[in-house]
Amino acid sequence: MAKLKILNTFKTLSPAESISVAFDFAKNLKKSDVILLNGEIGSGKTTFLNGILRYFGSDEPVVSSSFKILSVYKAKKFNLIHFDLYRLNGNIDYLMFMEYLYQGVVAVEWPYDNRFYIRFKPYTVDISFWGKNSRIIKIGRYE
Repeated sequence: MAKLKILNTFKTLSPAESISVAFDFAKNLKKSDVILLNGEIGSGKTTFLNGILRYFGSDEPVVSSSFKILSVYKAKKFNLIHFDLYRLNGNIDYLMFMEYLYQGVVAVEWPYDNRFYIRFKPYTVDISFWGKNSRIIKIGRYE
């Protein structure tokens, strides 16, 4: 059974600091890596993805839209495949997921149940409020 290993915990005081944490985190990512993003609405999941996309070499903004299930952001280093499963209660079609897995780094917002993703040894990013603009960002990985 895969175990979640916490790699690091950060306390950020602004969205800019959260973007910086994400930018540094992205330096370790490889094509076909999976990132599971958890946090309340407004906690900064989209802000974190913007930091990753900046590192990948794109200035296109990641848009938070719970009405759009899939967004593909083209970038110089890797594409960012963003699944927003808020309206689907975390459910995703296996074939659809596999179709996109090898096209870049896959970020899943609102995964709800991590058991589906464990086989891919995903990273986890848990973001929680720590004040109005401050956040606690906990990064882990299933091994």
